Amino acid sequence: MKKAFFLFMMSLLSLREINGSVSAKAIPTAPQEGPAIKSILPADKEAAGWLRQGEPEHFEKAGLYGYIDGGAEIFFQYGFQELELARYGAAEGNADKEITLEVYRMESTADAFGIYSVKKSGDEKASVRIPWPNWTSEGQAGFVKGAFFVNLTASGTSEAEIEDFAASVAAKITGGPPAVPQMAILPRKNIVTGTERYIRGDLAAQAESPLFGEDFWGFKDTARAVSARYSTGSGRLVVVFFGRDREPLSEKVMALFREYLQEVRIVNGILEGRNEGGRFFLFKQMGRLAALMLGDLEPEAGRALINEVLKVR
Repeated sequence: MKKAFFLFMMSLLSLREINGSVSAKAIPTAPQEGPAIKSILPADKEAAGWLRQGEPEHFEKAGLYGYIDGGAEIFFQYGFQELELARYGAAEGNADKEITLEVYRMESTADAFGIYSVKKSGDEKASVRIPWPNWTSEGQAGFVKGAFFVNLTASGTSEAEIEDFAASVAAKITGGPPAVPQMAILPRKNIVTGTERYIRGDLAAQAESPLFGEDFWGFKDTARAVSARYSTGSGRLVVVFFGRDREPLSEKVMALFREYLQEVRIVNGILEGRNEGGRFFLFKQMGRLAALMLGDLEPEAGRALINEVLKVR
């Protein structure tokens, strides 16, 4: 039963289905980056003619629980500072058209990118009219700029209309692309652009893979991770930064692999196991770094990526 649950979670786990507990008081407050959050909200007719409906709503840490039922904890783990919410209607009075704008200020540009990255699957379209990184889909758009994660939901709008609105909001935010230094470790060759993630906290880690549900990884403490898909396989490369010297984890990971996987063994210094669907899971640690390939159909390509990240020659 436990193995069946693991396989189900590996294929269907959604970030929005994960609930956890973290105290808002445990998240340190950092100096705010960028403009005053209210100044980002477009005034009447400033955004392609849209009119603001009612007064904006402001949420700080205590109020976020009431707004995001069951989903506030992961924002806290990414250093949530404040949220400004406004609703807009079409200037021509078309009652079927409306846009809800959410502007989240996070602790840093890396955290803004992180919460953005785990809220998407990686298969969404991106707009050339909105600063990278962004996503657009029917009735929704999101982007990150500076320390702000911006999310828009719409009804009755065309794709062009929501892109126009998002672009007007982005123009009001100073700063450039998010700075996530850890991303530099991911090999660029064959990376699938738009699938990159920055992982902070145990909730985002468990959403990446149930394998990270064990406390020994340290995601409740100093551990961080980055991940991406590659066109050479079907899995995700995950690189974990422990943030401090760590004891070798091979025995703990091997026990975890043996609990859930088959044919667990070490091949050329890399721990590997295969699930019932024929997908491979690989692991190797060197000091403060660990690299994993999750759910790959081509283990040779996964081993090559792990060795490249860990500078194995």
